[in-house]
Amino acid sequence: MNTNKEPVNAKKLLSPKELSEFLGVSLNTVYSWTYQKLIPYIKIGRLARFEPIVVEAWINERRIAPFKMS
Repeated sequence: MNTNKEPVNAKKLLSPKELSEFLGVSLNTVYSWTYQKLIPYIKIGRLARFEPIVVEAWINERRIAPFKMS
């Protein structure tokens, strides 16, 4: 059922509560991002779980380079 070619590291998947603490955002924000499919997650039955390395890559994709003035 996994459509991605990348293997999942199931050693430690984060719950929404753990992810909210990791990111410093509210639990409602994590649920909202998940519902809107704005953050990558793994669905296990009815549960959403988050792979830390994938979340870190997602954060790095959103990094904005500083503006360099000439």
